[in-house]
Amino acid sequence: MNPAVKPIPKLTRVRFPEMGVGMIDVLIVGAGPVGLTMALACRRFGVSFRLIEKLPAPSGLSKALAVWSATLEMLDVLDVSDQFLLRSIHGKGVRISQGRKTLIQVPAGFELDSPFPEMLLLPQSESEAILEEKLKGGSIERGTELVSLEQTENGVKASLRHQGADPESAEFRWIVACDGAHSTIRHLLGVEFQGAALEDVFVLCDAEIEGEIEAGFVHLYWPPRGLLAIFPVRENIWRVIGTRNPGDADSEPTLAELQSLLDDRGPGGWTLKNPVWLSKFHISERKASHYRHGRVFLAGDAAHIH
Repeated sequence: MNPAVKPIPKLTRVRFPEMGVGMIDVLIVGAGPVGLTMALACRRFGVSFRLIEKLPAPSGLSKALAVWSATLEMLDVLDVSDQFLLRSIHGKGVRISQGRKTLIQVPAGFELDSPFPEMLLLPQSESEAILEEKLKGGSIERGTELVSLEQTENGVKASLRHQGADPESAEFRWIVACDGAHSTIRHLLGVEFQGAALEDVFVLCDAEIEGEIEAGFVHLYWPPRGLLAIFPVRENIWRVIGTRNPGDADSEPTLAELQSLLDDRGPGGWTLKNPVWLSKFHISERKASHYRHGRVFLAGDAAHIH
């Protein structure tokens, strides 16, 4: 922490009008990092909530990696930043290269006025585990999904489907949609997700890299043939991301394909082995025009992506 930067003041508990009496205040839909953080914030301020998640168990995939300063500042308010600092890779910065030549290197937190200038790298599965550990005593209703909603003057009526159990009708004062880029709630509200998808198809691989590579840096290569990015995931595991070559868009990615991109666009001398995840994806730039719709809020990827 930079001693010249003033620490973030701890927030006092407050009561919000009409909350805490009668029906449950908030239904949080989605138990990813955003939903779990929302649950911790509700608990901190004495707001009653239920947290539901459609998946019966955590996915265990690394997914999103970076945890930035503004996020850490909020996590510090919720008294959970210490675990993120303890369990993450503290990124040294970003290095952009061409072959073996470094073109520019930007240190993490460069001139950033924050008590948390670090660039942390932590698999999303680990972020979720930390937040869930902090939430202990606040249960996640897994295998439960919202299938319909109706707004009233004083709340929102929700129809919930439970795995292996009867459907449930319940009413809440507010609903927060933390259910991801393909948000069911956003679709039920008819909210347009304005923006577009990039034409490029991307592939990724989380694997070990055999060869000399400096730890702690995000390595970027931008030859005319396409992007190559390499992120540290955890000890001895790196994420390799690249834009696909034309003609490969429909096939499932393989370790051989990622190795080919690494050889073609990187500095050479690196060998991928023991992959733990292979995937392909598109990148979209989309945002809902409004994050509040009556008594329903859109949050995280349900509200904006990339």
